[in-house]
Amino acid sequence: KRGVVQDWARNAILTLVNQGVPMSKTWDVTSANAKALGVVIVGTWSIRTSCRVVREGGIAAGLMIVEYVLMCIAMTMSGDGTSHKSIQYSSRYAVVIPLNSQPPKDCFLGITPKVNHTTATQFEGWKETLQHLCDNFNKSPLGNEAPADPTRMWQKLKGYLSDHASDQKKLSAALERYRWECDRELRGQAAMVSDEHVEERNQVMVEKGKELMEEIGGPDCYLALPVDEQIRFAKRLVREAQICLGEQAYQRLSPEEKEVVDWWVWSGCAMHKDLNAMKAGADRMSRWWVEFGEGVAPVALMNKFKTIAAKSGSVPEGSIVGPGDRGGVKVTDLLGSLVKHRETKKGHQERFRAFSSHGLAATEILHHLDLYLAFLQLVADSKSLGNELNHLERNVQAGLNDPPTRTELCVLSLYSQAISIPFSQHIRTPSNASLNGLDLGPVYDRIKRHMEAVINNPDILLGRGASQEVGTLYGEEWNNADVIQFIRDNADSFPHLQKILIEFFRGALKTWNEFAKDICGNPKVTEATPEQRRLAFRHPTNDLNEGALGTLRQEYRAYPNITFGMVNAKLMCK
Repeated sequence: KRGVVQDWARNAILTLVNQGVPMSKTWDVTSANAKALGVVIVGTWSIRTSCRVVREGGIAAGLMIVEYVLMCIAMTMSGDGTSHKSIQYSSRYAVVIPLNSQPPKDCFLGITPKVNHTTATQFEGWKETLQHLCDNFNKSPLGNEAPADPTRMWQKLKGYLSDHASDQKKLSAALERYRWECDRELRGQAAMVSDEHVEERNQVMVEKGKELMEEIGGPDCYLALPVDEQIRFAKRLVREAQICLGEQAYQRLSPEEKEVVDWWVWSGCAMHKDLNAMKAGADRMSRWWVEFGEGVAPVALMNKFKTIAAKSGSVPEGSIVGPGDRGGVKVTDLLGSLVKHRETKKGHQERFRAFSSHGLAATEILHHLDLYLAFLQLVADSKSLGNELNHLERNVQAGLNDPPTRTELCVLSLYSQAISIPFSQHIRTPSNASLNGLDLGPVYDRIKRHMEAVINNPDILLGRGASQEVGTLYGEEWNNADVIQFIRDNADSFPHLQKILIEFFRGALKTWNEFAKDICGNPKVTEATPEQRRLAFRHPTNDLNEGALGTLRQEYRAYPNITFGMVNAKLMCK
């Protein structure tokens, strides 16, 4: 209307783009729908208009996020990183806790490229992200009335959610330290304009001035500095004096008030706990074959270069085959490459669609074992020269026909159906959307008790009369009862199944005990009040950041020429 795109059109463009419609096709889809409904639209919009609307939507989302944070009582942060074509990317989310009893709100803060994934780089990225949001807010009409100060945003921070990597724990400590500085700085600012404690204020300014002046070499060196350096020196002096005054003001608080100010909790993603537990169980299985297998072990599934070296006899096969070159996890990995290769020009994904994890993959393989073997035979028959499978296909066939490897597949499937799937469903079900990650202590204790029960009595999974009520974590139906029945019916074909199952669960339980310490063994969490837990709310998993990074890859794959800013805008205005 009069050259201005109306609000309904902007909303339509954003809705269509968020639903996966390319920006170049938003008008075509809108006009087709209008025609089908008998509605006449006056005018049109271009591809450039669609792009501008999405960018504006991203900017508007950033302004709304700053408003949310300024009005909230507390917030927590979460982050994750990945690499794409040799570039490191970091995704950031904040969970804002409102003043009233309304549910927490998720705020996507953006994805940024970084030169590396070190703790220092990630920390600076967080500071830059909040500063950028505040700068944009202050340039808008909203900032004219009440400018946003990133220091006040940092003061409201109560915790951090990430994976369990050591660099993430260091990052959490760095964020907590900076939050401390911001809190003391704001308290010091209030002390500087207060009529109370004037002598303390003057004394701190004098002492800090002398300390910093000695650091640069004295007054003469200060006067020799360029004007810009002198200004930076003055700002540093004021900030450090404010922090010192803020610490004095903090010390005058009551113990209860100090506890509220200082409360901070780091926690790790719940699904990373399960992932690491399964990995530990698989490692324990591999070691069992070496120590107690008496020469029996899963068949080696080496790559072609290791196979050539082993056949040449120049290197002993025992020194070539590594722990990751055999077993159930290896065959699920190989079959995944065969039927769902990440490079679309490789593999047989046009004939078959694949699975998502090793536990589910093991269940899928056992459920359709005969079909997979028939599929490999079909692949061999379709080859024109000699009906020979390639190296990858031969490895998969050998693994599927190998009894020890099948034994490991059975164990992976049993753990998946008894622990992983019920746990994942519990923390991800829509009815538990408001589940606080700090409230998962009883869930982790339940997992550990159930695993101990399996170790003490594996028949609750392997026994022919064992029911799902005692077999699964929550007593619900098996994810795939046919596979459970297959394992029980063929247990005699796998003489080491019970021992391997116990060994796997022992390894997984040890890791669960270690990785659940952030919740179960943390007095800050176990002794926290309901209000403290509410103020430090975080989701049980880091799915939001992992999903954002996955979307980034999909966007670059679908639209190779898309700009990084456009990707962020699309994600922020959802």
